[in-house]
Amino acid sequence: MTFDWYESPTEESAHRATGLLAALGAIQGQDGSLTELGRQMSAFPLHPRFSRMLITAAEFNCLEDAALCAALAQGRDLLMKPTELTKRKQEDFFQRDDLSEFQALMRAFDKAASTKFDPTACAPYGIHARAAHDAMRTYEQIGGLCRRMGLANRAQMNNEDVPPPRAEDLARAILSAFSDHLGVETASGSRVYALAAGYKGHLEKDATSSHRPCWWQRRSPRSRAKHSK
Repeated sequence: MTFDWYESPTEESAHRATGLLAALGAIQGQDGSLTELGRQMSAFPLHPRFSRMLITAAEFNCLEDAALCAALAQGRDLLMKPTELTKRKQEDFFQRDDLSEFQALMRAFDKAASTKFDPTACAPYGIHARAAHDAMRTYEQIGGLCRRMGLANRAQMNNEDVPPPRAEDLARAILSAFSDHLGVETASGSRVYALAAGYKGHLEKDATSSHRPCWWQRRSPRSRAKHSK
């Protein structure tokens, strides 16, 4: 795959970009030829990760939730750094059985929307009201883009009732776009994550969801025992 670059990227940058496109299923082979999925993705004026996520989400009937996740990832952090006054309420957005921390962000967004993005009402929850409002506008733009591109939930395309979205399906859609962000705790309770991309990330003590892997797995006693052998 060759281009007439105005300003050529470094070899490292080009390698990283083609590696990502290959991981997303957009290109294949030594020549980097475009796949059918890649052709679908290229129709969306979005980062390839989000194009891939939306297309996968449509297959799993969770396109609207995926569009919101894409919108939340585009702008400023929705949750501000917690304070003593907001920490407890922010923790309520996170649930133990969540598969992705996008779920916590979606709950925070819903709370902001219920206040009509009122800054005074959002402040006790540590929610950035303006960021939430911007995410709403981006979500609407992505929804309009999907409609123009003819992308809809598989059930809708088959003239079937769309089932309620499932967290597992949304997680699959997110993982299809961010598989290199898959993180596993290096030890129980550790803030150091081993990521699928081959490097490690450290979670700061007061980090919000935007600073964690988008998908993570806590180490079980069995996996710890296996790791220690």
